Amino acid sequence: MKGNPVLIFVGKCLTLGKYPGRKEEIALEIQASGFSWENAVLNASNQFVLPAWFIQMKNAGLLGEMPEELYSHLEEITNLNRERNHRIIDQAEEIAILLNQHGITPVFLKGTAHLLLNLYYDPAERMIGDIDFLVKDHEMLPASELLKTLGFEPLVKYNAAMHREMKHYPRMVNYDYPAAVEIHREVTNPPNDRFFRAGLIFSEIQKIQGTLEIYVPGYRHLLIHNMLNAQINDKSFTNAGILLRQSYDLFLLAGRENPLTVFDEFGKLRNISGAWLATSSLLLGNPSNLQFAKTKNVKSYLRWFIYLQEHPRIAGFFRNTLYFSWRLWRYISLPIRGIFNPAVRAGIIARLTDKSWYGKHLDSYKKHFNPNI
Repeated sequence: MKGNPVLIFVGKCLTLGKYPGRKEEIALEIQASGFSWENAVLNASNQFVLPAWFIQMKNAGLLGEMPEELYSHLEEITNLNRERNHRIIDQAEEIAILLNQHGITPVFLKGTAHLLLNLYYDPAERMIGDIDFLVKDHEMLPASELLKTLGFEPLVKYNAAMHREMKHYPRMVNYDYPAAVEIHREVTNPPNDRFFRAGLIFSEIQKIQGTLEIYVPGYRHLLIHNMLNAQINDKSFTNAGILLRQSYDLFLLAGRENPLTVFDEFGKLRNISGAWLATSSLLLGNPSNLQFAKTKNVKSYLRWFIYLQEHPRIAGFFRNTLYFSWRLWRYISLPIRGIFNPAVRAGIIARLTDKSWYGKHLDSYKKHFNPNI
């Protein structure tokens, strides 16, 4: 299999719950000379799928040769993540109850939505950073004020002049709760929000079974958001980046709704959605539920994606060049836009007069070079 063999090994392991017939193939890879448990664990950890990988391998009985100390360490990590995710579900329910009491219906997104839908074989599988939920545009600020009554505070000051430029309210934290919170008014930033508006998501929300009024997007929209978040928000398409956690989510969602059909009916960004299916399929060992249209553009992108996996130094140079080019463009274009756009101008002034912004801006460079910090 072309590409990064260790990542593809990890990806194939993630599919064992649906494709148990892969157990023998994976066992042979473990027994092959040169196999390293530490290398597999490192790649799974860097891609935020370590608990999911451990659970799938354990359930398949494939961890018999793993060093006992490493096994115990991974089991502890998995148990802690399971406990945290149960607390995140409780936190989401508390948020929903609070907002519902004031006439606001939050629609939970991404990992939290998947947890609420019992998408995973085990709640411990998903590693979650934030609780993301969507509200209507005019409800974003009232929702933030309600969260402040629970002790949540934004990490950076909200700038009203930049309201239309942002997809969510500044990240809010309360360290007595397991997860930070992001209140979305859209799921992508302008100008990409035109492809998938919040109103469309609200038109097909589904209620989680139970007595509480807790909602998530319909499966079609969960698939579309999964693709847009990975390919556009996280720039995976531009960078030919690897986001195995999101690819695994795509694989599990494909068990509820056919992504090829959904993306075809969506009718927008066909090259981007096709590339997402193709690269995710590659990383997960080409499972049969991740079919993609083998168009000329998609095949060309897949060849480029594989080439970068096989040449990590070139990949690093390529992604660093893109990153610094984008930064340079922002430094040049924002002041020019600010001349003609009062909202952009106000946003620039707000940043430059906020002493804490400079440190956060520097941290963004550090995160580029070390995304796991």
